[in-house]
Amino acid sequence: MPRKLLHSIIIIATLLTSVVFTRYNTKDYYVFYGDALGYYIYLPSVFIHHDLKGLDKYPADGVPEHVMPNIEYLGDNSVRTARGYALNQYTYGVALLESPFFLAAQVYEKAMGMPAYGFSGSYDKAIKASAIVYLLVGCFFIWRVLRRYFSTTISLLTLAVLYLATNLFWFTLHQAGMSHQPMFMLYAMLVYYTVMVHTQPRRWYFIAMGFVIGLILVIRPTDIVCALIPLLYGVRSKETLLSKWSFIKTNSANIGLLVAIAIIPVIPQLLFWKSLTGQFIFYSYGSQSFNWAKPKIIEGLFYFNNGFFAYCPVMFLAVIGMLYYRRSALNDWALAIVILFPIYSYIIYSWYCYNYVNGLGSRPMIHLYPLLAIPLAAFFQYLASRNWVLKAITTIVVVFFISVNYSFSALKSRWKLDTELATIRYCAQMLYRTGPLRYNDMVVFDMPEFQPDESKLQWVATLGVQHFSDSVDNHYEPEVETGAKYVYRMADGEEYLPVPIKLKYNKAQFKDARWFKCSGRFRFHTWPAYRRHVLVLSANRDGEALKWTGVTIDNKIGMLPPLCDHDREHIDLNHYDNDRWGYVHYYTRIPNGMRDGDNIELGIWNISKSEMFIDSMKLEIYK
Repeated sequence: MPRKLLHSIIIIATLLTSVVFTRYNTKDYYVFYGDALGYYIYLPSVFIHHDLKGLDKYPADGVPEHVMPNIEYLGDNSVRTARGYALNQYTYGVALLESPFFLAAQVYEKAMGMPAYGFSGSYDKAIKASAIVYLLVGCFFIWRVLRRYFSTTISLLTLAVLYLATNLFWFTLHQAGMSHQPMFMLYAMLVYYTVMVHTQPRRWYFIAMGFVIGLILVIRPTDIVCALIPLLYGVRSKETLLSKWSFIKTNSANIGLLVAIAIIPVIPQLLFWKSLTGQFIFYSYGSQSFNWAKPKIIEGLFYFNNGFFAYCPVMFLAVIGMLYYRRSALNDWALAIVILFPIYSYIIYSWYCYNYVNGLGSRPMIHLYPLLAIPLAAFFQYLASRNWVLKAITTIVVVFFISVNYSFSALKSRWKLDTELATIRYCAQMLYRTGPLRYNDMVVFDMPEFQPDESKLQWVATLGVQHFSDSVDNHYEPEVETGAKYVYRMADGEEYLPVPIKLKYNKAQFKDARWFKCSGRFRFHTWPAYRRHVLVLSANRDGEALKWTGVTIDNKIGMLPPLCDHDREHIDLNHYDNDRWGYVHYYTRIPNGMRDGDNIELGIWNISKSEMFIDSMKLEIYK
């Protein structure tokens, strides 16, 4: 195939995929929530309200109804300083990089006679546009680096795959406003300026690198380890180590300037902390912290609750590319990658929330993509010299990775995939699904077991039934709607059901049964959001756990006949019906090796400690 034609195909396919995804999967999303709002809110606070001290008293004028609760949540969960201020836990670096886009929206709104309050569609579009600009600028700098070592075709292919087959795609087109897009750009610039200061050690390049490192530091202070990139670049032997030391001594004045420039972007943050806390350096994340003694590196890299390789498996090809040392690119970069990757993994997966909720995949790893692009390109370079069979297989694998990333991104955009809580079984069940969520999909999302085909099961026995019949306990209330004489009411503040179904394992009764069936009928007044109610089956032997399985109840109300009258296409994992009775059930395997006398219990874990009503619960066994 002619190279120009191949280049055109790569570019057109990338653009077309982006347009299609944007057209069908980004209609109802806005950026002003969560971390993105925390970064952004500096801008309207400074340029519109001229007040950085009132995060918990933010003016509601002009703020859309769907945004104000997010601002209030930000204020309610901020750190209270000794001076009585609600301190924004996020640093100002992202806002600084978003400011040109914010100001453009501000000018547009005022020119059009609009309110210019900072949260309308103009500002939303401006921040979304910034993510695309960050991507393009980052890709430009990566391109400049790759072209020093690889052909146009390899460089173009690497950039396309890096974008289409990783969560870079998601954070560009759907979840703008986070720190990871500007960090991608800054790391790309750092990699580029690393090359330039070593090949053409001009003062301008040192100044640019210093400013980039300063921005990285003020956005995410733990990313100060990025300094290892220029420090280790080109070191591959004792001789090159000595050469590096000679380079440092020769350019000591420029390096001193670099350090001085790096401090400049940090100064406003230090002054801001000083004004609100009395301290130049202040830990703004409160109780959120690192557990350096117990990092979750394996989970963070490989598990399906936002693991890096789980959602960006294409990066395995970059690992393979590291084995290809014959290219000068890898000789120059190998030590930096080999040392930085494990250090960076240790840091980010020591964070208390190692799976980094509110995103798709391990989002901090996006920062390393400009560096990992080099071994990824080396892999494609190696592949170019192999036979057509290996090329065909790899092409199929890469296209598969791209399609998986697109599928997961589309599912997440419709709230049919929550990657921070997902399992490999749920992801496998939902891959390439475009239809509505089924009841069993929701069950599999909650527990790591596929559900059996009910038509092929045979009932063995009913182990226990709790009808919550007549009682003088004030937990029991009459219920006209269900026809039951009484139902059980768990009051606000109660975490566990005081009257679960309890029994002992009896081999003669269980016979050859393979499945527990747990079921009940439930009702709620309000949706408990993230902290839900769970129907839990547990088994233990003398306090040693043999089984613990639970499914959330809230989002399954109304999903089963006869009360299933929803528009199923629009049901997502956050579905709920308040003030409505619903039947909920699930199957879970009976543990192997259970013995007579083992304890079995079916109960309710009311995580939100909010009011709920229970009409009945039943525990059965099937084969």
